[in-house]
Amino acid sequence: MSMDFFGYATSVADDGKYEGLTIGATAPSVYFDDASVVVRKEVAQSQAASAEPLKKPFTVTEKGAVSGTEVLPERQAGRQTRPRRFHGTVRLDPLKLGSSAGRVGAEVVQHLQALIDANVDVTLEISALVKDGVPEEVVRTILENARVLKFATFGFEEE
Repeated sequence: MSMDFFGYATSVADDGKYEGLTIGATAPSVYFDDASVVVRKEVAQSQAASAEPLKKPFTVTEKGAVSGTEVLPERQAGRQTRPRRFHGTVRLDPLKLGSSAGRVGAEVVQHLQALIDANVDVTLEISALVKDGVPEEVVRTILENARVLKFATFGFEEE
């Protein structure tokens, strides 16, 4: 983004502040979705100038593990430490599967996939327990659909 023209934000918060605001960056990640906005130069500069420095929402431990609740330690003698791996598990509402999975895709996967040389793998795991058992015709349908959809592993079991 150029400081001469406009800023970019990933969304607008309920309080009217721009989230993910970028202005003057040489190569920001830009996403075209229903939440992203172009911000007038004066407004972006004003918010950027008044914003408190943000703490990083993660930390890298001595063994290289990352925690989402701490902050990065101060950089040591000019050496930058960046996390290299992300992992996460989220429970999706089966009644809103499309929108829930779409939101995860837009708000997490898309940002990771946009990184140069990123190798992003997304796996959907399904677990169901049916108190009275699954009828035979439903078993056949699900097994055939799982095969056609190329599930890596699938099956039914008696408890």
